[in-house]
Amino acid sequence: MKQDIGELLVENGQITAEELDRAVQEANMSAQPVGRVLMRLGLVNEENLKTILELHYGVSYLDLKKAVPDPNIVDLVPEEIAWDCCAVPVQMIANRLTLAMVMPTDEEALAKVSQYLKNWQLKVVVCSDDGFVDFMSRAYPFIEEQPVQSTLTSDSEADFIDLSNLSEPDTSVLDSSVDEGRAIMLLSQHILANAITKGCTNIHIEPGGRQVLVHYRKEGILFSARKLPKAILPDLVQRFKTMAARDAAGTDLPVDGLLTVRHGGKIFQCRLSIVPGTHGQHLVIWLE
Repeated sequence: MKQDIGELLVENGQITAEELDRAVQEANMSAQPVGRVLMRLGLVNEENLKTILELHYGVSYLDLKKAVPDPNIVDLVPEEIAWDCCAVPVQMIANRLTLAMVMPTDEEALAKVSQYLKNWQLKVVVCSDDGFVDFMSRAYPFIEEQPVQSTLTSDSEADFIDLSNLSEPDTSVLDSSVDEGRAIMLLSQHILANAITKGCTNIHIEPGGRQVLVHYRKEGILFSARKLPKAILPDLVQRFKTMAARDAAGTDLPVDGLLTVRHGGKIFQCRLSIVPGTHGQHLVIWLE
């Protein structure tokens, strides 16, 4: 059974057990990966993480922050599947395709991505959470969000978020200037749009020790929708706060709010609840 990355760092003498405990506590409070916290504290560097990730997963490490997305390659896997599986194709040589994964040992995720890459010989490499999010923010087109006014009743108006055009993104912003904030914006919109399209009543975004799980509820049954890197949770929480016109300042206090979206020609009033948990803040969205 493989050890946690933090334990491997301790075993290799790169950090102490006390330093790991401190990093784990901060990671749980901030909902960030332990590796990112260790780097922020100056206890490890990129080379340390490279060595440990390679030892941990038994494959080569690829720093996606230095990789340049090729649209012809990344488009081999649908964006939603890439986010769901935390895996993205990054390089092509002849019939060999390099697939970067946050968790290469996730056999279910690898099988799901492989369905789109049946004609390729895959070389799986490991990447960091931070590197994956950075690459995704540069790899896919994003939509500028333009709040508009809609008359919901004869005497009531409210700002709403338009999800209607997500299937036809503006490719003019597909360049290296696209930042992580737009990636989070698009992801939050897709989570809402997919739930509405499926006829769901609830969305649950639940952080675990290593990943963030997104579940939908339909006809009383809760089912898994996608898995996300733990590193994006704080930004995703802040994004939903902003969408609900709540204070987006960093805080772990419970939040209740409303957000209004348009999808398929209809207006949906959604109630948002954010509460702190062991591994970070939990979000529940009721679709009405």
